[in-house]
Amino acid sequence: MRVLDAPTNQARPTPQPRLTPAMSFGLATLGVFVGVGWLWLAPHWLALLITLGSLSLLLGQAWASIQRTERERTVLAQAHSALDSEYNSIQADYATLERAYEDLQQSHQRLQRRIDERTAERDQSTNQLQTLLDDTRSYVAQLTALNEVSVALNATLDRDEVLACILRQLERVVTFDSASVQQLDDDELQVIAARGMNNEVYDMRISVPDNELARKVVGSPAPVVLGDVRKDPSFVMQPGPIRSWIGVALRVGERTVGILTVDSHRENAYTADDGHLVANFANQAALALHNSHLFAAAERRATEMALLLEMTRTVGSTLHLPEVLLRAAAAIGEALHAEDVLVLLLDEQGERLTPQAGAMGDHNYLRMRWASPTSLSNEPTLAKVIKQGCARVIHAVSPTIPYQTLLALPLSIKEQVLGVVLVATPDRDAPFGPQQLVLAEGLATSAAIAIEQARLYDQARRAAQAEERSRLARELHDSVTQTLFSMTLTAEAARAQVERNPVRAATQIDRLKAAAHQSLGEMRELLLQLRPTPLQEHGIIKSLRDHIASLNAQEVAINLECEGEDSVLSPANAAGLYRIAQEAIANALRHAQATNVRVSFSFASKSTTLMVKDNGCGFDPDLLERSGRHLGLTSMAERAGELGGTLDVQSIVGEGTCLTVHLHG
Repeated sequence: MRVLDAPTNQARPTPQPRLTPAMSFGLATLGVFVGVGWLWLAPHWLALLITLGSLSLLLGQAWASIQRTERERTVLAQAHSALDSEYNSIQADYATLERAYEDLQQSHQRLQRRIDERTAERDQSTNQLQTLLDDTRSYVAQLTALNEVSVALNATLDRDEVLACILRQLERVVTFDSASVQQLDDDELQVIAARGMNNEVYDMRISVPDNELARKVVGSPAPVVLGDVRKDPSFVMQPGPIRSWIGVALRVGERTVGILTVDSHRENAYTADDGHLVANFANQAALALHNSHLFAAAERRATEMALLLEMTRTVGSTLHLPEVLLRAAAAIGEALHAEDVLVLLLDEQGERLTPQAGAMGDHNYLRMRWASPTSLSNEPTLAKVIKQGCARVIHAVSPTIPYQTLLALPLSIKEQVLGVVLVATPDRDAPFGPQQLVLAEGLATSAAIAIEQARLYDQARRAAQAEERSRLARELHDSVTQTLFSMTLTAEAARAQVERNPVRAATQIDRLKAAAHQSLGEMRELLLQLRPTPLQEHGIIKSLRDHIASLNAQEVAINLECEGEDSVLSPANAAGLYRIAQEAIANALRHAQATNVRVSFSFASKSTTLMVKDNGCGFDPDLLERSGRHLGLTSMAERAGELGGTLDVQSIVGEGTCLTVHLHG
């Protein structure tokens, strides 16, 4: 398209008048006619000539005007041709502009459509972003609420505090008028936490088998959402202002421990998404209940362990059987919150039960009921408990005692039943469930072990007394009795020699005196052995030094040496080594006829050595083994073995004996 220059407003120059050829011709013709007329014509013809001259002048001017007009026409024709050409060009440019305009309109329409599309896409994206933002905010709120619940779960094991936090955080993301957490126990639902409800709901019990909606929620892994409870026949509770309702099972693994419910006074207030959101909080509530149960079980277990330890400590603090029985009865009664406890022990034949100890009861009804030994044939229930070796709960015990429930616990160790413990309570619904029975059986087992230990201790004490009597009898027989027999013979010989040989009688009397002194020393030694040794108070070295000091009357050099501290010895090892050293010194003085005895101790962190060496007559170990007279050595070897050590005896006839005891640990 061409661009036309706009006309300018500059002023054109004014054309100057000039003498054209036509005007010159007219003027010449006029002059000729004037001259001719002047010469030839009369004056009348002068006017005519002047008129003709003027007419010629006018004709010349007309001719000149015609020529000028023609020239202007030619110019105008040229200008018109140029204008036509310009017009055609303008027409072409106009057509081009029209096409461009149409293209521009089409482009504008396309651009407008594109703008409209982009605007629609932008609006859609904005809506999507707004929806995503709202969802993100909702998700953040949910995460924040769940995080608060998680913090509460990790911060405390208080069930009520955690559940209250769960309901409080749930209200931030799901609008409700009231909500509750209900625990499932023995096919009954009980409200244990609520928000927006009165305290009366805590006393309500909902039987799951009798409530269709409760069965549906408990048995369904998905949330149950009711848009209008008035249109649902399974909602049997009094709806009141409740219109919408959500119920979600609290599940731990495959086990349902309760339900979480929320409700609203508006119809169709909840969607499936709300149900899934409530389910997330239900999982946290289920975890809280599970943690609460675990914590309660741990506390219960800790309490049981504490009771068992207390039982073991209390009962094990004495080995006196009557005291053990009394403490066991008291500990079992206190642990099980009983009002009366009685311990019955079987006799050696296992046929009769004998009452031994009772506790707790102010009136001793159990002691009155089993006042004397009774045959098992008269007590079939107790006989079954003893035969089966397991606890048994007995209801409606006897009209003569005011107890409605009686727990019979066998006192058993492995396959042996020692007796029965009777635990009584006046409550027929006494809490003797499986867990309590396990605790009770554990306490009874601890009591049985303590009773058996007391029995074994009593047997060991009696056996030790018998052994000590036998040893004293041997000692008396080997030393004092023989010396007294020798004194009797010497006295009879001295009496026979008094009159016949007074000098020899005096010698016999001196021998009799020496034998009497020897017997006195041996009796003193035996009496010292019978005394309790203050080992725990003074230690083995001080106690043995005092014992050696009491033997100075024998006029034998006894040296005691010590390397290390005797505090490393346990009381049992100290008592055993003391007895071995005591007997070794006595053997050196009594049988070896030694004048020098060396006793040495070597104490280390992991071993102890005792050596007793004398310069006596010694003996042949092989000959002594064949003669069988080695009870003292056997006793010392047994003591060393009981202490986990060894006894080594080296002896040469005429050179003395060396006895060494090694203890490890």
